[in-house]
Amino acid sequence: MPRSRKSRLPLGAPLTLLSALHIGGSSVSMMVAERNPDGSLVPLDFLEQPAPIARDIFRLGSVSAATTERVVAIIKGYQKSLAELGLDPHNITRAAATNILSEASNHETVMNRIRVACGLRVAIIDDGEMTRLIYLKTRRRLNDLPALRQNTTLVVHVGPGNTRALLFQNGLITRYTSYRMGTHRTREAVEGSHAEGSAMLRVIREHVSGNLAQIRFDFSDVSIHGLILIGEEIQSVASHLLQNQAICPVKVLRQFTNETSVLSDVELVKRYQLDYQTAEALIPALEINLAIAESLKLSAIHIPATEYEQGLLHDLLLSRDSIGNFAEEVIRSARILAERYQSDPSHGEHVAELCRRFFDELIALHQLTPHDALLLQVAAILHE
Repeated sequence: MPRSRKSRLPLGAPLTLLSALHIGGSSVSMMVAERNPDGSLVPLDFLEQPAPIARDIFRLGSVSAATTERVVAIIKGYQKSLAELGLDPHNITRAAATNILSEASNHETVMNRIRVACGLRVAIIDDGEMTRLIYLKTRRRLNDLPALRQNTTLVVHVGPGNTRALLFQNGLITRYTSYRMGTHRTREAVEGSHAEGSAMLRVIREHVSGNLAQIRFDFSDVSIHGLILIGEEIQSVASHLLQNQAICPVKVLRQFTNETSVLSDVELVKRYQLDYQTAEALIPALEINLAIAESLKLSAIHIPATEYEQGLLHDLLLSRDSIGNFAEEVIRSARILAERYQSDPSHGEHVAELCRRFFDELIALHQLTPHDALLLQVAAILHE
């Protein structure tokens, strides 16, 4: 079901308008925003339409021709909206695609079709960029919840194909891990069981048991005080879980998951006003998030009440400008990791400084970005 939110463009001085397009696992969305003089963004227009990209990838191993043409048609419709706003429809500020697209055997064909049909080059979000987007979302959440900022907080993003976990201590990133466990990946893996209700939940739990054990091991040496859950599906039902409260008790999530597991996809669409692609992945999302909370023996969780896709588009427009603070956190995490594996810190820092000087002095030749400089510095710190 298409979603749209439009605002009248302000009158007066010329606006600095930015646009972001995201081809996600279950939808294609676009946002137009005005950039204020202080760098903040004011959303003016938001559009979203479903497309079964993740389902195709994990069921077929590729994106079907029908889905590819649907994505093209959606983007063309968005380009018409940009033209109506007086913007160049072929000059979108950020055009990005979910990183699971790289798992499709025909991902280059899909990207070329979009480029030819829409005159648009779309970049697949890499792991580093996705981590930065989660960081931006989490930083806002920690600012809203000072108690979490002062404690050890784990942020978990269960995406369509992978799960990422960022550990924050006193508001700073100290650890990052990734797991091959996602909502749509799990849905397609357990679909053949034909189980329903509580039996399906048991099948899901068994399927992800190896990743759950790894998560327990990875964070067994820290005492986690807060857990923030991020993701398209879990945030789509946040209002039902939070019920106007700041936190959701794990027992409420457990009850909600049990009650939801007996509903069909059609019933989920009607009850929670979801599109079918989100509804298909909702039960795996709920069970995976519940399993993580229970594995870490936590009694409550935090879920952002904002819409996931709108937040992602907002952060896509901000992420390139936010490299500074994020880079400091990444370097700090690299130093912590180097210390854990007992590498020589003075040698690593010396190599990093040499790399930084070479990078800066040869920038006219290589023309690489600050993100590339960050990767080089981290590689130098961790090269042993």
